[in-house]
Order: sequence, then structure tokens, then C-alpha cells
Amino acid sequence: MTRQALTDGSGAWFDRSAAEAFEESTTWDGRNHISDATGSQWNHERSAIAEAAKGG
Repeated sequence: MTRQALTDGSGAWFDRSAAEAFEESTTWDGRNHISDATGSQWNHERSAIAEAAKGG
């Protein structure tokens, strides 16, 4: 199990090894790969879909 903390400050996490990840798209500007999501060559985003925990 690989824990990935959420970035909302809640302390919650999900199991990265059980999630489906989606890499962002980038555009080559002639010198660098620019993130289509952020417009930056340094800041990038990746989305993941994880199954919700089931409470009892």
C-alpha cells in the first residue's frame, strides 16, 4: 500500500496502488514541456480516482 495525502489539509489519504491515475497533457513550446492544466513548466497536476472507503 502506498499512501498519498490529500492536499486539502484534512489529513485524509488514499491508497495510490489501488487508484487509477491520469497524467496531465503538456505542450512543447520549443524549449520546455508546458502543463496544459497549469500553464507552467514547473507546476503539474495528476488526477487519481480511488474507490471510497466503506464505513460500517
